[in-house]
Amino acid sequence: MSAPSENMSMAAVSPRTRPLLLRHLPYFIGAAVLVALAATMQFDGYIHNILMQATTFAIAVFGLSVVLGLCGQINLAQAAFFGLGAYAVGLGTSDYHLSYWLCLAGGCVVALLAGALLGMSTLRLGGITLRW
Repeated sequence: MSAPSENMSMAAVSPRTRPLLLRHLPYFIGAAVLVALAATMQFDGYIHNILMQATTFAIAVFGLSVVLGLCGQINLAQAAFFGLGAYAVGLGTSDYHLSYWLCLAGGCVVALLAGALLGMSTLRLGGITLRW
Protein backbone atom coordinates (compact mmCIF):
# COMPACT_ATOMS: atom_id res chain seq x y z
CA MET A 1 0.00 0.00 0.00
CA SER A 2 2.51 2.57 -1.06
CA ALA A 3 0.01 4.65 -3.01
CA PRO A 4 -3.32 5.80 -1.60
CA SER A 5 -6.45 4.16 -2.85
CA GLU A 6 -8.77 6.06 -5.17
CA ASN A 7 -11.55 5.90 -2.57
CA MET A 8 -9.45 7.46 0.21
CA SER A 9 -9.06 11.18 0.49
CA MET A 10 -5.62 12.73 0.69
CA ALA A 11 -6.37 14.21 4.14
CA ALA A 12 -6.68 10.73 5.61
CA VAL A 13 -3.37 9.66 4.13
CA SER A 14 -1.14 12.45 5.42
CA PRO A 15 -2.71 14.40 8.26
CA ARG A 16 -0.92 17.62 9.05
CA THR A 17 -1.34 18.46 12.69
CA ARG A 18 0.09 21.42 14.49
CA PRO A 19 2.78 20.83 17.10
CA LEU A 20 1.63 20.20 20.66
CA LEU A 21 2.90 23.55 21.94
CA LEU A 22 0.98 25.49 19.28
CA ARG A 23 -2.23 23.58 20.01
CA HIS A 24 -2.03 24.48 23.70
CA LEU A 25 -0.69 28.01 23.30
CA PRO A 26 -4.12 29.69 23.83
CA TYR A 27 -4.49 27.85 27.14
CA PHE A 28 -1.02 28.96 28.28
CA ILE A 29 -1.77 32.57 27.35
CA GLY A 30 -5.14 32.43 29.12
CA ALA A 31 -3.57 30.99 32.27
CA ALA A 32 -0.87 33.67 32.24
CA VAL A 33 -3.50 36.41 31.92
CA LEU A 34 -5.50 34.96 34.83
CA VAL A 35 -2.41 34.74 37.02
CA ALA A 36 -1.45 38.32 36.17
CA LEU A 37 -4.96 39.52 37.03
CA ALA A 38 -4.98 37.61 40.32
CA ALA A 39 -1.56 39.04 41.24
CA THR A 40 -2.71 42.64 40.78
CA MET A 41 -6.00 42.41 42.71
CA GLN A 42 -6.35 42.93 46.47
CA PHE A 43 -8.16 40.13 48.31
CA ASP A 44 -8.91 39.34 51.93
CA GLY A 45 -7.40 36.38 53.77
CA TYR A 46 -10.17 33.92 52.88
CA ILE A 47 -9.85 34.49 49.13
CA HIS A 48 -6.06 34.20 49.42
CA ASN A 49 -6.51 30.86 51.18
CA ILE A 50 -8.84 29.59 48.45
CA LEU A 51 -6.45 30.76 45.72
CA MET A 52 -3.49 29.09 47.43
CA GLN A 53 -5.36 25.79 47.72
CA ALA A 54 -6.56 25.97 44.12
CA THR A 55 -3.04 26.69 42.88
CA THR A 56 -1.45 23.85 44.83
CA PHE A 57 -4.11 21.38 43.70
CA ALA A 58 -3.73 22.57 40.10
CA ILE A 59 0.02 21.93 40.28
CA ALA A 60 -0.66 18.44 41.66
CA VAL A 61 -3.16 17.70 38.91
CA PHE A 62 -0.74 18.94 36.25
CA GLY A 63 1.96 16.66 37.61
CA LEU A 64 -0.41 13.70 37.65
CA SER A 65 -1.59 14.40 34.12
CA VAL A 66 2.00 14.46 32.85
CA VAL A 67 3.02 11.25 34.61
CA LEU A 68 -0.18 9.25 34.19
CA GLY A 69 -1.57 10.73 31.00
CA LEU A 70 1.41 11.38 28.78
CA CYS A 71 3.85 8.77 30.12
CA GLY A 72 1.37 6.10 31.21
CA GLN A 73 3.27 5.43 34.43
CA ILE A 74 2.03 5.01 37.96
CA ASN A 75 4.10 7.07 40.38
CA LEU A 76 3.38 6.33 44.00
CA ALA A 77 5.54 9.22 45.21
CA GLN A 78 3.49 11.89 43.41
CA ALA A 79 1.39 12.64 46.50
CA ALA A 80 4.53 12.92 48.64
CA PHE A 81 6.03 15.54 46.32
CA PHE A 82 2.74 17.44 46.36
CA GLY A 83 2.68 17.28 50.15
CA LEU A 84 6.25 18.53 50.49
CA GLY A 85 5.60 21.45 48.16
CA ALA A 86 2.31 22.36 49.85
CA TYR A 87 3.93 22.12 53.29
CA ALA A 88 6.72 24.45 52.18
CA VAL A 89 4.17 26.97 50.88
CA GLY A 90 2.08 26.78 54.04
CA LEU A 91 5.11 27.05 56.32
CA GLY A 92 6.51 30.03 54.44
CA THR A 93 3.25 31.97 54.33
CA SER A 94 2.01 31.29 57.86
CA ASP A 95 5.15 31.01 60.01
CA TYR A 96 7.63 33.19 58.15
CA HIS A 97 5.08 35.67 56.70
CA LEU A 98 6.65 35.62 53.24
CA SER A 99 4.91 36.51 50.00
CA TYR A 100 2.69 33.78 48.57
CA TRP A 101 4.35 33.95 45.16
CA LEU A 102 7.79 33.58 46.68
CA CYS A 103 6.60 30.64 48.78
CA LEU A 104 4.95 29.08 45.72
CA ALA A 105 8.23 29.17 43.85
CA GLY A 106 10.01 27.79 46.91
CA GLY A 107 7.47 24.97 47.26
CA CYS A 108 7.99 24.06 43.61
CA VAL A 109 11.74 23.97 44.18
CA VAL A 110 11.34 21.78 47.29
CA ALA A 111 9.13 19.31 45.39
CA LEU A 112 11.53 19.38 42.42
CA LEU A 113 14.53 18.66 44.60
CA ALA A 114 12.74 15.80 46.38
CA GLY A 115 11.72 14.32 43.03
CA ALA A 116 15.22 14.70 41.62
CA LEU A 117 16.75 13.06 44.68
CA LEU A 118 14.36 10.12 44.47
CA GLY A 119 14.80 9.92 40.71
CA MET A 120 18.59 9.90 40.87
CA SER A 121 18.56 7.17 43.49
CA THR A 122 16.26 4.91 41.42
CA LEU A 123 17.64 5.73 37.98
CA ARG A 124 19.48 2.46 37.46
CA LEU A 125 16.67 0.21 38.61
CA GLY A 126 15.19 -2.04 35.98
CA GLY A 127 12.44 -4.62 35.77
CA ILE A 128 9.86 -5.30 38.43
CA THR A 129 11.30 -4.14 41.74
CA LEU A 130 8.18 -4.32 43.91
CA ARG A 131 8.01 -8.03 44.73
CA TRP A 132 6.07 -9.68 47.52
